Formats: sequence, C-alpha cells, structure tokens
Amino acid sequence: LATGAWRDLLGSGEARRTFAHGGFYKSEIRLGATQGGARAYVIGLNTEVCHVKNYHAFSHEVDAQEQLEWLRVTLSDLESTGAKAILIGHIPPGLWSGCWGEYSEVYEEIVSSYTGVIAAQLYGHQHSGSFRVFYDREREAGKGDGFLSRASGVAYVTPSLTPFKNLLPSFRIYTIALDGEEAGGDQQTRRPMVTKFTQYFLDLVKYQAPKEEDVVAWYISFTAPQSLGIPNLAPRTWRVVADRLLSNKTVRDDYMRLEANGREGGFMGSKGQLRAYPCGVMHVANSPLMECSKQNEEQFIRDYTGKEHTYVLTTMFDFEVLMGEFCESMEGFLRSDCMKRRVN
Repeated sequence: LATGAWRDLLGSGEARRTFAHGGFYKSEIRLGATQGGARAYVIGLNTEVCHVKNYHAFSHEVDAQEQLEWLRVTLSDLESTGAKAILIGHIPPGLWSGCWGEYSEVYEEIVSSYTGVIAAQLYGHQHSGSFRVFYDREREAGKGDGFLSRASGVAYVTPSLTPFKNLLPSFRIYTIALDGEEAGGDQQTRRPMVTKFTQYFLDLVKYQAPKEEDVVAWYISFTAPQSLGIPNLAPRTWRVVADRLLSNKTVRDDYMRLEANGREGGFMGSKGQLRAYPCGVMHVANSPLMECSKQNEEQFIRDYTGKEHTYVLTTMFDFEVLMGEFCESMEGFLRSDCMKRRVN
C-alpha cells in the first residue's frame, strides 16, 4: 500500500516510510484559504498493535510501545510549530473497545498532554456512533467534582457505512475549529476541538427493490450538540453525558438508539459488553473502568471475544512457561509463533 494504492494519499516519503514500517503515519492536510494559514496534519494510528484478538500484539509489545513513543514525539514537534493534529484509527482506546488497557492508559496520558495540539480524535470499529472520554489523571481533582474537572479530551466513534446486524449504513460530517476561536466559551472550549457533527443514514428498507429512476437519499439522524440537548462538545460535557448513561437506563437506551439511527438491537457487542457500555465510554484506563463496571480484565476479554476461556492466563503463569508448554497445541497458531526454547 505504501508504494501502491496509498502512495499519493500518504504524501511525503516519511509518511510512506513509517506506514510501511509500522502502519502509522503523519500526512499534512490541504486547507483552504479560509483557515488563515493554519497547518494541520492527519496522524493515522495502527490500532492492531493493541487489539486483544491480535496474538502478535499480545506477544510483541514493542510494536505498541514504538508507536506510542512516535506519537508523543510527533505531537511535541507539531506543538513547537503551532500546527494541529487530527488523530484517526480503527479501534478506539479502552479494553471495553478491544484495545489493551496498558496501551490505552499510555495513549490517554499522551493525548491529555497535548490538548492544545489535538483538534479531533476519530475512530470506528463499533459500527454505531459513539464517544470515549479521556482524563488528565496527573492533575488533582477540583473540589467536589472528581473526574469532571479532569476530563481532558474526547474521541468520536464514527458509525459504519457497512450494514451490520440491524444497523443501517451511516456516516458523520464533523466541524472542527483548529484555533478554538469558533468554539467560544471558557478554557475547555477555547481550544482546537470538534464543535459540531451531523450523523447521516441510508434507509435500506426503501431500496429493497430499487428502480432505475430511484435517487439514493441520505437522511439526517441527529446533530450534536443541538439534538442532544447539551451546550457544547467540550470533554467535560461528554463526561456529564456519560454520567447520565451510567445512572439512568432509560437515558442510556434512548442514547444508544440514537447512535444506531433509531434501530433496535444494533449494538455489535455481546450482552456483557452492553451491560458495561456506560463505563466503556466513560473510561479507557483499566483501573477506573473495572471499578466502574465491577468486572475484571478476564471478564472484559471474554465479553469482547465471545469466548468462555481466553489466553489471559499470564496473570497466573509466566508467559514463557505457557508458550513453551502449550503453544504448539493451540489451535490457530503457526509454528513460527511458538518459542524455540521450551521451558522445563
């Protein structure tokens, strides 16, 4: 891809090099004259390095560590030049989303350190639209408001054009204020951020027997913040939304139906994941996620994978012991995946 179909899309030789090396890249966005000379870059992340279903990622943490360090350095360089960044990836951070907690915690720490650089974080994978809240966990909480004062960022989960379960094809259009001036308000909204988005859907029922003269029509599902009854899209506002989802089942059900363009039963995850949904959007770091949901890591993995048993046995046994004893007998593993040295 780096030298073929994506060559022009990636742009610079450096972007093609890092993409070929690890699946991550930085590419400048061509902005119109109305942006007043602002510079912005798309930073594409390879989220397979944290995917719990990716055995290579499980056994080769160096790939994830390398990408996170590259992200930190890249954001620091952009900060020094006044440029802005739009982060994109497939799997959102957080064990509930299917991304290992250790990776997610470091990612959260990085993005919380560069709120003046990051204008948007856009992900997918869930098929229905959603969000994730991040926190500056190093900062002391304000008086009486706990995590609310430390909400440092938000990632948006964009719905899929691919129909899945009972979902309809869907997409979003985001409005991003690179300099923060359009957002107005206080310190949290006077920063680069998504200030508005509109979610669209295609009603497939109307096209089950299409005619040649039919015109495909995309309909507006909802617009944020207006349709959600919230004042803005600042991180702390999304924290309040997440609190409401956690404390009120009716609000949660209504919101998830809105995310799925009014469709029932469109959530792609398991029943276990559905129960932990409010905690999954509220926390990406392991400790608060597990405290919120009253679940441990093993249960999250089982819910995500749909398996009664998982390979998260390293909490009880040394990893090399497991690989040395069981690798060659594990279904789906290549011989090259197995360690050459057996542990007695």
